[in-house]
Amino acid sequence: ILVNILNGTLDLNDFENEIGNLNGGGSNGGFVNLGSASLTTGGSNQSASYSGRIFGEGNLIKTGSALFELTSEQLYTGTTEVQNGTLSLSTDGSIASSTFISIGEQGVLTFASISEDTAELQNLSGSGSLAMGTKNVNFTQSQDTGFSGVISGSGDVSVAGSGSLGLSGINTYTGSTTLNGLSGLTLSGIGDISSSSSVTLSSAATLSTAYTAGTTINNLSGG
Repeated sequence: ILVNILNGTLDLNDFENEIGNLNGGGSNGGFVNLGSASLTTGGSNQSASYSGRIFGEGNLIKTGSALFELTSEQLYTGTTEVQNGTLSLSTDGSIASSTFISIGEQGVLTFASISEDTAELQNLSGSGSLAMGTKNVNFTQSQDTGFSGVISGSGDVSVAGSGSLGLSGINTYTGSTTLNGLSGLTLSGIGDISSSSSVTLSSAATLSTAYTAGTTINNLSGG
């Protein structure tokens, strides 16, 4: 537990660490310095909420069946891995600096309660659930990654960057899909975005359905 104490910091000193729960934090303190290490939290299977900031080049790993809530902007640049349970971003919660997002089969990442209209995520992979609620999401893909889980909600999905996002699950989000710049969206297997209200491509973007058994694209435009 990290309380809201001025300059109070948990410093991993570049050593891997696992704690049952991470709670507390705040505008005055309760910081976590990952350095180059990974912090694993959630193993106590009890809900926790952290309002401080995590920084460093290391990784954040969420385990356990309970909810872990982040309510402030996080600054770490490593991977965010949701192995089990729910990682919830709310209020000012953001993991936009995290360079890879991985959601395990039993994991859920949700940002339905953030204050902003749009969540920023990088390089999505895994097989779990991404629950948008009414919010939008912008994926920045610097790499080609694959996601076999489900993206749900009523918000819009946009993809940017030079990499491709591969979807091989049946996604149920109902907002628009936009591919910007040199980005790509590849549907494979049972990959489906037929619930998306429209799909818009920039002149340099690529939408590939070659590896599916067949899918429906609504209101295709751009190019």
